[in-house]
Amino acid sequence: MAFLHSGREAYFYGGEIMRIVIAGARLLDPAHGVDEVADVLVVNGRVAAIGAGLPSAPAEVIEAGGKVLVPGFVDLHVHFREPGRTHKETVRTGCRAAAAGGFAAVCAMPNTWPPIDCVSIVRQARELAQSVVVRCYPLAAVTLAQKGTTLTVHQELLKVGAVALSDDGEPVMNAKLMYDALLGTREHGLPIVAHCEDKTLSYGGAMHAGERSEALGLPGIPAAAEEAMVARDIALARATGGKLHVAHVSTKNAMLLIRQAKPCRSRQHKKRHAAYPPS
Repeated sequence: MAFLHSGREAYFYGGEIMRIVIAGARLLDPAHGVDEVADVLVVNGRVAAIGAGLPSAPAEVIEAGGKVLVPGFVDLHVHFREPGRTHKETVRTGCRAAAAGGFAAVCAMPNTWPPIDCVSIVRQARELAQSVVVRCYPLAAVTLAQKGTTLTVHQELLKVGAVALSDDGEPVMNAKLMYDALLGTREHGLPIVAHCEDKTLSYGGAMHAGERSEALGLPGIPAAAEEAMVARDIALARATGGKLHVAHVSTKNAMLLIRQAKPCRSRQHKKRHAAYPPS
């Protein structure tokens, strides 16, 4: 596959205009119904023309026959570990890896150290994202220090640039707290990205519970640890009308629960707006 990055790196050398023709690629853009073989002219990091047989001079030509050219991908769930755990990853190194893989935008989880749970750290995350090669959007924690006891100030986190809320790596075990968090999404609009794991079921587990864990003599984690929390959070989202995104689904039954909930959520959404039209 061939990729264009976001255009944030320098394209000007000595004031010259940089022209690149990507020739003969299969262009795929489902959002605009595009599926064709064509050339793409890029001028100073922006797509300037699309068509067959675009003039190649003066321009660098990338022969892309047999390759696929797509809009930049978006990764909704990345871990850049900055601040505090930069020996694992930084915003800069993570974004460079994303660009190399064809991702033009990423959403960075808040389980850094300290967690991204207040206005100042969200601002720091936004500042770190200003000089990288892809768009990097920070999520903020649902609860203070991701401890699951006190909600962060969601409205204020939105104002300084958080795009969603998550305690990723930790579930919000307290159902009342999760209820309140989901209820709040109707006011501020930030979705809750849920790490669905019942820790009373998963505690001490090293792998999926089953024949393999028994054969290896390792403590297992039952699929119900995920499925029970998915079911709970769906019920809370249904009760509140809140915005819920379930992260890293790993079991068949959890997937089925989400699939079954989606049409129900859609019907509720339509009914709510029929009963409470916008003023």
